[in-house]
Amino acid sequence: MAVLEDIIRSKEQLLKMGVPTIEKMFARLEPVYNQAKSLDNNNFVDLIDRQTIQMLPTELLTYFVENPDDLVMDGLVSQQMFMIAVATDNVHDVELKPYTNEEFSAVLRGVYPYYDDMVFIHTLRQLLLADDIDERVVGLITTLTPFEELPLPQEMDWDETVIMSLIMQNIWKIFGFLDEQNQRFILQNYFYKSIVLGAPVRFWFKNILASARQSAGYDQVNQFILESIRANKESLPVGAGEPQYRELTKIIDEYFSNIYKEEIDLLAQENYIETIYKGLEEDSPYRNWLREALNIILLLRKKEL
Repeated sequence: MAVLEDIIRSKEQLLKMGVPTIEKMFARLEPVYNQAKSLDNNNFVDLIDRQTIQMLPTELLTYFVENPDDLVMDGLVSQQMFMIAVATDNVHDVELKPYTNEEFSAVLRGVYPYYDDMVFIHTLRQLLLADDIDERVVGLITTLTPFEELPLPQEMDWDETVIMSLIMQNIWKIFGFLDEQNQRFILQNYFYKSIVLGAPVRFWFKNILASARQSAGYDQVNQFILESIRANKESLPVGAGEPQYRELTKIIDEYFSNIYKEEIDLLAQENYIETIYKGLEEDSPYRNWLREALNIILLLRKKEL
């Protein structure tokens, strides 16, 4: 947000440069920025929008503002700004029509001849806003493959990451309504990756467990989630420089065997994360992702979600 604020504050000065692309950039950027200032952490759509907005390539934006005559960068920035605007429902000057059920199914099978990233993203956004469970969202699950066959988001192209994030956001929205087989598959293959992609996993667990508590099924659901994560198949990069990969389950076992006590010591937790990511900046997203995964598991173990 700090970078966006700096850019917004410099709008008048930048517009004086007379570069048409600057004006176009602000037309996309300002609605997104204004939305970011009023998001509610208790609303799942706002939580998702916050994560989507954080995907904005701020370094790229800063470079473009400082070098507005770079035509190559101009096209890239325009494309990425448009994608974020579509993903957060902030495009009102272009008519986008969501894919129908048949078209969406054809897109997922890779046989639709008129595929367009923006229409696909717009469709995913509208599915997030829908009150009912849409068969198109259920269809998204069929596109998921075991984690070990997929790159981590930081190894994907930027636009692929945005699309994959919206796919996972939709799947988590209906997670509580899926059968145990699909739930187990997601927890075993996409628990950590969902956190990396910005899905509010903790939020959805809280909602699912709150519903289970009302029907006296809390312990059973909580145990199912924990057992599924214990059988997780994901690996995550560790260390600085060229990353090595460690299985998430081994990190979890090591953490709770050697670090965790009845009352978690936050300093001990941070020291443990430091051993995993020694040499990385303190605000590295890798640290934050692992911290969130460990905290979720801790809360599940203590039955505090």
